[in-house]
Amino acid sequence: MGKLAQTVIKKQLAPEHSTKIASLIDKFDARFGLKRLYSRGLPAPEELVYCGATIKEAEDLKNNLVTLTNGSQYTKSALSRAGLEPYYVLGKDFVSAVSDGLDLNVEKLAQIVKTLPRTDADLLDRALRATNTKTATEELCDAGIPSKINDWSAEDWQKAARLSA
Repeated sequence: MGKLAQTVIKKQLAPEHSTKIASLIDKFDARFGLKRLYSRGLPAPEELVYCGATIKEAEDLKNNLVTLTNGSQYTKSALSRAGLEPYYVLGKDFVSAVSDGLDLNVEKLAQIVKTLPRTDADLLDRALRATNTKTATEELCDAGIPSKINDWSAEDWQKAARLSA
């Protein structure tokens, strides 16, 4: 079983194979009383088989993405790194709404930018690009992470988590 787990961790498997192997590992863990060790750090079958990522890690990455109404996606960390300057393109009142004094409040920003009219989203997109702020896809590509999440390896999940921090 250990060899199977090592093989699964090293290789990316087709979804139909992943499900079968996860089921096999789950049955093995149940048979030998290993399920009780999940809370103590033993990886659950889905953590081993499905790219080494937990549902929480996937949700954290998803929650870090901000999608503009024009379809562009940015990580919250990329929006934060841009500083306040690119947001002035939408006016001083906008900047006041997304900042706490002199500091950008990325959570406020994330809530507001996803509701902007498309023309404002396009305007913001151009302003962000002018400051060399990369979209989430560009960040992932620069880090060598496949664009299709189903193709991600455990290492890709770790790289993506570092990008979103």
